[in-house]
Amino acid sequence: MERLSIKTKKILEKSGWTPDRKKDISSQIKYLEDKGYAVFDCVKDVLEQFDGLKFTYEDNGNIEDFIIDPKEGLGDLDRRHYKRFEVTSVALI
Repeated sequence: MERLSIKTKKILEKSGWTPDRKKDISSQIKYLEDKGYAVFDCVKDVLEQFDGLKFTYEDNGNIEDFIIDPKEGLGDLDRRHYKRFEVTSVALI
C-alpha cells in the first residue's frame, strides 16, 4: 500500500488496518459469486486488506460511520439490480 497518503494510512490504522492485514474472505467471495458477480483478483486483494473495517467520521457536526462489507452494501439485492451501473467494453475494429 505504498500509494496511500500518510493521512489515509492514519485513518485506516485507526479503523484497525495494518499493512500486512490479510483477512479470510472465503465467505464474502462465495456470497458475491452466489449473487452472480465475477470476483476478480483485484477485488480479492482489496477485500483481504479492508473487509470488515468500520470507519467513523464527522459530517456537519454529526458522527457518521460506514463499514467495508459486500453483504452490508448489497444486502439481499441480486446483481441484476446493479447491472445498469456495469460498463461493458466493445472492441472497435
